Amino acid sequence: MTKTEFLQRLSKLLKNIPEEKKQDILSDYEEHFRIAIESGRPETQVAAELGKPETIAKECITNLHLEKASENQSVSSLFRAI
Repeated sequence: MTKTEFLQRLSKLLKNIPEEKKQDILSDYEEHFRIAIESGRPETQVAAELGKPETIAKECITNLHLEKASENQSVSSLFRAI
């Protein structure tokens, strides 16, 4: 998977989170690619090392729900995270 494919897939999977959070996450992964590519590693290798966008998106969404639950002490946000 190329950098573009990886980031597009991750963006699509993160469609339901606030835009600012989504852009922060995408920027972090874009930075991973940039650093790795500058050191000579191919995009496909970097994508494989980062893992599946589906798994990353699930983790990010879960973390957002957990943050929201701890901020608001909300049981419904905690259940969403679970």
